Amino acid sequence: MLPELGHLVPTLSLAKNLRAAGHEVVYLGVPDFEGWILERGFGFVPVFETVFPRGTLTENRAETAEALAARFSAYGEYLLRGALESRLRETSPDLVLADTLNDFLMVSAWSLGIRCLRLSTSLPQGWAPGVPPLSSPLPYDASPEGLARSEGAWEALLGSRTDQSSYHAIKLAVLVHRYGYPLDRIDRRGSFEAELPEFPEIVLGPSRLDFPRPPSDRRIHAESLWLDRPEVRFPWELLDGRPLVYVGGGSQAHRRRETLALGGLAAEVAAAMPDHQFVAAMPEGGPGETARPPNLIEVRFAPQLALIERSCAVIGHGGLSSLKECFYHGKPVVVIPGRFDQPGNAARVRHHGLGAVFEDSSVTVAEVVEALRRLPSDAAVRANVASVREELVTLEREQPGRRWIEAYLASGAR
Repeated sequence: MLPELGHLVPTLSLAKNLRAAGHEVVYLGVPDFEGWILERGFGFVPVFETVFPRGTLTENRAETAEALAARFSAYGEYLLRGALESRLRETSPDLVLADTLNDFLMVSAWSLGIRCLRLSTSLPQGWAPGVPPLSSPLPYDASPEGLARSEGAWEALLGSRTDQSSYHAIKLAVLVHRYGYPLDRIDRRGSFEAELPEFPEIVLGPSRLDFPRPPSDRRIHAESLWLDRPEVRFPWELLDGRPLVYVGGGSQAHRRRETLALGGLAAEVAAAMPDHQFVAAMPEGGPGETARPPNLIEVRFAPQLALIERSCAVIGHGGLSSLKECFYHGKPVVVIPGRFDQPGNAARVRHHGLGAVFEDSSVTVAEVVEALRRLPSDAAVRANVASVREELVTLEREQPGRRWIEAYLASGAR
């Protein structure tokens, strides 16, 4: 998986189900995650040690362009000397579950004849009629005008990748020339990376949260919630019974300027709603220059599941893991999206009537206050959230991901 907690946490439910069924589960990861994986009882094999030396992920990751270029150079050198294939040969797995953004791992496994499935910690990232890129805030629209807007968004995205010196062009060249992967098997219409559709995909999230897509027997939606995780300590005695609103910055809060902006907005909203209490999980620095009102409790780390369960609504950036946890507990959301898949997730929240969505550049305190007073008692919103919750509960109970993997292994398919 990619070296982010947001890409590791959603895999734990599936990994635990596979282990409970008698399978050995080993994570390939960067050294900084070794302790985290071993504490959870899984095997660990380090990869990309020269790209992400131990200690890298505990540093301030607001890297300069020069540092990112050096990282990309080290990444390329690691691949060109065959280090990833060496690790796969040493591990000798029966099956590789590769992060859908890590196409080098998929193609490395392919080059060695090792079976491989894609594992997506986001909603599906590929093209479908009327579905804009997951990075886009555009709505789903099957009308001729909507289809044209969606296609225009895809054309703009792919047009930004045509520079032959760009990351995407270089990566494509490595896949084709270093590994001999057939160019006609690569679909460039991926929201963040080119898609490799020959590898079946396990999506770690509910289908009811996505835009409408044609059904596919090469994709399954699977269990993804880490519900039994240990929670951090919290001053519960400070909660006094007023309706609670939880404000979560997400798993990448440390690297987002917009997280502090969210904290500042939360402080202003809390000041305008003295009949509610607010808990905000924010990075160091607090809500900036905004005064902290007495009904706002701010912590560095929060017991998110327990706080969501107690809340009447949740404010966040729209990261998929947090959205799933909110809907599992039946809570509506106020989403102010940041980057990556968050604009697309927010568009899907709006499409399915699961909460309120605002743009960071134009949102007002009055709009958020109105949404927080309306959403908890909105019957339509509650019914929509309950529908997504039903699928999430079913996925955790029925374990379709584990079953699909076992059927794939038994079939001998490649």
